[in-house]
Amino acid sequence: MDDFFKNNKRNFKRADLEIMDQKFPQTLSNGKKYYTSWIDYERDTGKKAEVPEIYINKIKEFMGESNYDKSPNFPILVMFYEDNNQIVPIELSMSYTYYKTKYGLFGDEGMGIRFKDEEQIFIPGGNKFILINNKFIKANKDK
Repeated sequence: MDDFFKNNKRNFKRADLEIMDQKFPQTLSNGKKYYTSWIDYERDTGKKAEVPEIYINKIKEFMGESNYDKSPNFPILVMFYEDNNQIVPIELSMSYTYYKTKYGLFGDEGMGIRFKDEEQIFIPGGNKFILINNKFIKANKDK
């Protein structure tokens, strides 16, 4: 594949990429097509891409129900495939948002004065956890 791009130094058009998609489709070793975008999945299948409840329950079990409920964010499908009309996640992303309250003298002439200020703290995903034997295990950076 790399040789193809090295030997064909030109600008590729969408038609060229469609040929590449046909020759090298996004398939796993089990023969299933995988998706890296929920939009592609919904366009191809006509079904809504949602994380199955079984995986949400495993995330809740790992994080704790109260921590999961505190976060306004939900798991995002990054990479997944469909097996027996059920979505099977390959990779999920989960970020966390919380609010920090500061007390003091805040404001300006236009807004007026207030004695507390709320700041939204966003903690992005990035930690990798692998589901092995129905348990999440934190992946080492070496793997």
